[in-house]
Amino acid sequence: MEPIDFPTFCSDPQLLGEPISKAWETFYAAVEGLPLDDEGEALFRASTGRDRYEPRGYVDVTGICGRRSEKTSTAIKYLLWKSQFAGWERQLRASWFARLGRHTRLLRIPIIAQDQRVGHDIKRTAEALVLDSPVLQKEVADLRVSEITFRNGLSLIVLPASKASTRGMTCPAALLDELAWVSIEGASDVELVRQVRPSMIQFGESRRLLKFSTPWQSSGVVFTEFSQRAERPDVLVWQAGTATMTPRIRAEDLERERAADPTYFAREFLAEFTSDLEAFIPATDIAPAVGGWREQEPAPGRTYLAALDASGLSGGDRFTFGIAHSDEGTASVAILRGWRRAPVAQVCDEIASLARAYRVQSVVADQYSFVFLSELMRQRGVELEQLAFTARSKPEIFFDLKNALATGTFRLPEHPEALRELRALESVRLSGGGYRIAAPRGGHDDYVTVLALLANKAKRAQSWGEPFFEVIRPSVTDDSDFGWTRIR
Repeated sequence: MEPIDFPTFCSDPQLLGEPISKAWETFYAAVEGLPLDDEGEALFRASTGRDRYEPRGYVDVTGICGRRSEKTSTAIKYLLWKSQFAGWERQLRASWFARLGRHTRLLRIPIIAQDQRVGHDIKRTAEALVLDSPVLQKEVADLRVSEITFRNGLSLIVLPASKASTRGMTCPAALLDELAWVSIEGASDVELVRQVRPSMIQFGESRRLLKFSTPWQSSGVVFTEFSQRAERPDVLVWQAGTATMTPRIRAEDLERERAADPTYFAREFLAEFTSDLEAFIPATDIAPAVGGWREQEPAPGRTYLAALDASGLSGGDRFTFGIAHSDEGTASVAILRGWRRAPVAQVCDEIASLARAYRVQSVVADQYSFVFLSELMRQRGVELEQLAFTARSKPEIFFDLKNALATGTFRLPEHPEALRELRALESVRLSGGGYRIAAPRGGHDDYVTVLALLANKAKRAQSWGEPFFEVIRPSVTDDSDFGWTRIR
């Protein structure tokens, strides 16, 4: 194909036939270091915080844009354009990396999504763009479940985020989609970016790493690059709201969202990092607390304690259970399990079996279905201790976990789901001055709740070296002590 500019590539009905907005044209012109008109330069200054536009190509690009601003669909079009016209296949063959190129035969452009479901949606979008194009469909050499390979040896591959998504690949470009929201098993967004960059390094100034996201917490790669954008002229950090980047969302619909929740609107549609939301537990406190074990066998002479969260056995919630012990004042989680869509009696049987194995006589639980569960567990020889969650007590209980991790007195197992929940846990400042601590919208905190209960129990224990257990009678409460009464 004859070389063609990106806006024409999008609008030409023989190619993609889907024009992009003027704002996105400006954005990608800046990425490529092309001249901008007066309107484009004004948008560049407003979106980057820079005093002037100096044309240069950017290897590293971070786009912080509002919801439904077409950032992902436009990035797919850009990568399709680059796959056909960047000349990466010629650059590789002429380089010292040519021998590897002959063995792999493919240069892959990974599009890394939050999860498998989002990845499937992205792949379908890319596939529709290619197959609906009279010109591009002729350039397809192979079409697979997650990959589109072109005749020139370039391929677009869609992958879920993991700590080894691109290892072993040769990648001239990559898209990290919704990076601020990525949750990686056994890793973080930092590791995701770190493992992508080496796969691109041989392509020099022609490589492109695109990182797009709506804002979330004031932490992580996206927030760090936004905070440091004045000191990093080599990274293009672009922040713009939905209305700025696309005219397709009606102003009245956006205004309705603003009226419903101004703070949420500012974060989701204006692409602003809001002061009401932050990561409850810093990643720097979680990583050192993770040990190299999954589960630990019961050991003689140790005192164990246990907690459960019966938030659900249907839908997406789990019934979770954990056991911890202490060595020299540091609590360690020995068991952490979860059940979904399992019979309650079966779960109670398994919990009772574990309690007996670890010599646990009392299990901490919140008030959810407490009377019902208390009777089931009593029939199996295990008492439940109620630690009621209230607007006052729940933040204090979760702060016990936060403080224990910060001081290095709480050790975590290598449990991917629990670690994802810990990293995602939000602290939202309420209008009355208090805090709401919970999983993000659509997320889960079942394992984290058990960890918080264990940390709180450990704090309240007078001595780890002596047997310590407490029993709650459901009819008796003491508000001064979070709603439970000690019986020794």
